[in-house]
Amino acid sequence: MSLSNALHTIHDGVCIDVDVNAGAKFFQIQGYNQWRKRIEVRVSSVPQKGLANKELMVEFSTLFNVPLQKISICSGSTASKKSIKIHNISIDKVLRIVEDILHDG
Repeated sequence: MSLSNALHTIHDGVCIDVDVNAGAKFFQIQGYNQWRKRIEVRVSSVPQKGLANKELMVEFSTLFNVPLQKISICSGSTASKKSIKIHNISIDKVLRIVEDILHDG
């Protein structure tokens, strides 16, 4: 698994490439898609009026222990394939947290 292919260092944080499936029973980081080079994420909200995007950002805020204001969608706001920008975090910390979730999941 090359999870690091879905993570990109930017000048003030990390950009995470995700593939979001909306309408699940609960939020879950499901796995890594090696062909799309994206982390697969499930959200319970529907993809209408930004609800799924909001849930994704709130869950990432909790997961990575950063304020919600430090998380934004840098591309794909209306698509299932998105890139999420997290400010003030290292790529090593993101990688460690996601690997722990996938290992324990």
